Amino acid sequence: MKRPPQPLTSEEARSLLDQCGGGRVGLRNRALVVVLWRCGLRAFEACGLELKDLAAYGKGYRVTVLRPKGHEKGKPPRVIGVAYDVKEILDEWIVIRGETPGPLFTTSNRQVIQTSYLRQLLPQLAMRAGIHRRVHPHALRHTFAQELYDETKDIRLVQAALGHDNISTTERYLAAIGATQMVSVTSARTFQ
Repeated sequence: MKRPPQPLTSEEARSLLDQCGGGRVGLRNRALVVVLWRCGLRAFEACGLELKDLAAYGKGYRVTVLRPKGHEKGKPPRVIGVAYDVKEILDEWIVIRGETPGPLFTTSNRQVIQTSYLRQLLPQLAMRAGIHRRVHPHALRHTFAQELYDETKDIRLVQAALGHDNISTTERYLAAIGATQMVSVTSARTFQ
């Protein structure tokens, strides 16, 4: 039986960012984690972003996420907006990375960051942050979905933001997240 997703709290997600440290690698990791969390991207989508996929939009950015290979041809890319605080983190990374075209997230040798790196990084950050449960890239996507739904109560908006082709996928996604919320709420109840 598959375990229900376990979205992080906002405080836990912020504590992951706090554990990224400084320097080139720390700034890159911080930008990667914030994109996973605040854009709801899949790991391979975040790793596949290119600098040209970011465009200024108000005080933030507009991020264009290309459809993954193997999905229906002719479908438009999905577009996610990110707030000014996320833009500030991305801008710090871009200053270090440089303005040259190519992958947004790279190693010091200008190689694309692999999803396997994220699967190793997040548990390390979680351990340093004192988060005692499984933390993986998709947990940040679940966190994004839960936060967006809690803020808007608009399942269609969540569907579009996540890039789900079918609303039933989004419904199952949110139902699974809701199971986690239900456990959290009912376990906090006390005898009166």
